[in-house]
Amino acid sequence: HQDFDGRAVHGQNFVEMDGEDQNGHGTHCAGTAAGATFGVARGATVIGVKALSGSGSGSIKSVIDALAWIVSKQKELGGDKPGVISLSLGGDYSSALHDAVLDAGKSMIVIVAAGNDSDDACRFSPSSAGGSGLTTGVVSVGSMALSGGEDARSPFSNYGSCVDIFAPGSDILSAWVGSRTASAIESGTSMAAPHVAGIAAMMLEKNSFDRALALRDLFSSAVPGRIASVGQGSPNLLAQVPLGRSGPPTPQPTRPPTLAPSQVCVDDYCASYKPSLFGPHWDDDSITYGRLAEPAKTGDAEGCTPLPPRTYAANQIVLVKRGRCTFFEKVKIAEDGGAKAVIFYMNAPGEVFEPKSYDWRSVAIPSLMVDYTAGQILTREIPACVGVGSPSFAKVRKVGRGRKRSLRQRHYDM
Repeated sequence: HQDFDGRAVHGQNFVEMDGEDQNGHGTHCAGTAAGATFGVARGATVIGVKALSGSGSGSIKSVIDALAWIVSKQKELGGDKPGVISLSLGGDYSSALHDAVLDAGKSMIVIVAAGNDSDDACRFSPSSAGGSGLTTGVVSVGSMALSGGEDARSPFSNYGSCVDIFAPGSDILSAWVGSRTASAIESGTSMAAPHVAGIAAMMLEKNSFDRALALRDLFSSAVPGRIASVGQGSPNLLAQVPLGRSGPPTPQPTRPPTLAPSQVCVDDYCASYKPSLFGPHWDDDSITYGRLAEPAKTGDAEGCTPLPPRTYAANQIVLVKRGRCTFFEKVKIAEDGGAKAVIFYMNAPGEVFEPKSYDWRSVAIPSLMVDYTAGQILTREIPACVGVGSPSFAKVRKVGRGRKRSLRQRHYDM
């Protein structure tokens, strides 16, 4: 779906050979957590793990196996850094699932839907594991809606001491299946939980992936006493994305002398960039030569169309727009076409971030990202560099620690 903008990848499938969403529920929830249009954490990477069938049913064993895989994969990819697990599912109480969720919460932040039975959430799992999210890392989310001009618990939402917090869950618009632009309106605690999952992801980033601090800020930023008819034993807390930092300001350490930012340059135009977190980086004092080529000249600005060897990309540095497929796929396609390196650029104004990939394969060519403005200048104002077959060459160079990395245009007779 285009709302994930290349940030959503397949993880593992525990129920069917086809890992695609055949229901729409998972896409809707992921869109609320991290979609560019509908989501909360709009820069987060989404890894799809399928534990339920296309009909929405599945076994407790599949869910437990999925949790174990997620925890193991996060340790493999992020080391000690925690991630967020969002579980918009539920059933009758299961001690095995209850324990598995609490176990996952020891190293991750686990967000679970409280359930849609208008009953005590402690009678169901995984919501039974909620209620002490600040310390256990398992946060159970009830649904609220605007009713009669005030915020109130959704009539279907479970309640009680196993609920930690409430979030919007009635008539939620988000991404859907069927097309890259599809959307749908759905209701349920399944829709409330990913709102909190997105907030948790933002709090992890804000606190340098300190799990305890992220949980602290998630709860301290919530608005108390706002929700009518929360249900017996429920906390009256409404989740909220804070506009600023919560708590006292963090003392700043003494900073070393400021060094020149890393930049990528063509002629006299330079822009800051972020290196990708997969594939090789440019080594100190190394230079990569090649034409700066743009797939848009062949009708595919995102560089997602597989190329036969020795096409426009051969021996060139390929400039591609973010979107439509994953960062890894863009680099792999360019590499298969003979490219030497890839430069991504943002498809809309926004913060530049490090491209990530959770693909099990690898690439041998380096890549980096620049912002939207730099991409527009490279594609529009330096036409000599982007024409297929152009006589202009470019070099990418990293010169020492903290000093400028540059890509300079040079001309040779062809």
